[in-house]
Amino acid sequence: MAFTESIASRAVGQFPISVATSLALESALGIHELIEPRPATPPILGYGGLWVNLRTLFRNFIGALPAGAAEGIGGNEAGMTVLEEMEMIVSIIRETSPRTKVTFYVSNYRDMERKYRHYALIRTDSTPKQKYYTSVQSEAIQYILNARPPELDVRGFEMGLKSADKFNCMILTHYAYDLLSWKEFTKLALLESHTGAIKERPMWYTKYYNGKDLAMIPFNEGFLQIFGDSETFRPNNIRWRKTLIELGEKNRWSALTTKEKLRTNIETLPDKYFVSVLRELLK
Repeated sequence: MAFTESIASRAVGQFPISVATSLALESALGIHELIEPRPATPPILGYGGLWVNLRTLFRNFIGALPAGAAEGIGGNEAGMTVLEEMEMIVSIIRETSPRTKVTFYVSNYRDMERKYRHYALIRTDSTPKQKYYTSVQSEAIQYILNARPPELDVRGFEMGLKSADKFNCMILTHYAYDLLSWKEFTKLALLESHTGAIKERPMWYTKYYNGKDLAMIPFNEGFLQIFGDSETFRPNNIRWRKTLIELGEKNRWSALTTKEKLRTNIETLPDKYFVSVLRELLK
């Protein structure tokens, strides 16, 4: 199948964009068919901004292609399609919530190995398929940056996000690391692809690697390096992870447990080297 045919036949949702992205927007607009009960008003009306990760749009686009089609993908063709989806996203949001500002962004995460050189296990491409995917993604994003019309707000960052917006924002991203920038926003809620779940900060523990059972582990930069996630960090020492889970259960930690309480409880651990690691991670 030619690549242009693959694009045309990719899976889409209620909106004519890649299905995982469409499902997220359907949730934001209150029309996701699998979310019950339906909200009385579109959730997006409660947010002045929607931030969208270009890497997530690319991932969702690749995932919507017919089986095997991604192997013949070209970066420019992919970038052109994602750029068309970006313009549709702005139009879709504007129609329901005209005051909601759509901001697209891309972070390069290039300096991770230097910043987190002491304890974290950084994810890197290890297979030819992963390296190919990354090279096509980079080409597609470069195409978008070069070809985007001036009316699209597209921003670039090294790692953490920066925002001067003084209103509540949703963020569409599959990078847990982006959520660490929550203090840059008045309030930040995660809008998930596929599920359409809208998750405020108490639910971000689910973004740890296999995180659905980690309600006792608050989401923060230090613990992200220990528990890992799907894109940035690999899970660390399993003994460390088990120790923290047990400590969290014993002391009834929750998503909003303060760092002061975490530090106090951590000092009770018998493994003093691990205590010193945690002191550093929770600074």
